[in-house]
Amino acid sequence: MLYGCKFFLPHLKQADWAQIVNISSLFGFFGMPGQACYSMTKAAVKALSEALWTELANTNVSVTSVHPGVIRTALISSSRIEDPEEREKAVEMADKYGLDPDKVGRLVARAIERKQRRLIVGGDARASQWLSRAFPNGFHSLLTFAFKKANVTGMQDQERDPAEVGGARKSPQSTENRAR
Repeated sequence: MLYGCKFFLPHLKQADWAQIVNISSLFGFFGMPGQACYSMTKAAVKALSEALWTELANTNVSVTSVHPGVIRTALISSSRIEDPEEREKAVEMADKYGLDPDKVGRLVARAIERKQRRLIVGGDARASQWLSRAFPNGFHSLLTFAFKKANVTGMQDQERDPAEVGGARKSPQSTENRAR
């Protein structure tokens, strides 16, 4: 994402009007147990977007940062939730409560038209973001309780490479870089 912004920004500045849309997540607002690497990258997307808003404020380039909650996509079913029963529960929850991808697309298009800086999509995302800001200790205590009950260990799992905790997949390039 960073390299894409750096590469395209000079070209975008030459246009009459341009828009950068960065897709983050509700997990960009707080660290999710068992999803440390995912939360970290989504927080980085949020921070990059905020920096770009300021840097590009007096240009023709607008920036929109999108923070969706759960969306009905194949992301969860293809995730690395190891317990098949837990994966099935997560898929059922996403199917039942997740947002329609077409609706999310329409909301993003409207945010672009309005040059909206931040779009938080879904009741779960809005509620989580608000609760994590208004009641940080209580919100994190609730997460701790819920994930302790679900026996989520995340980064504590010493059997796995930290790069793979939270569903991150190793790329051949990252393996090569570590070997150097």
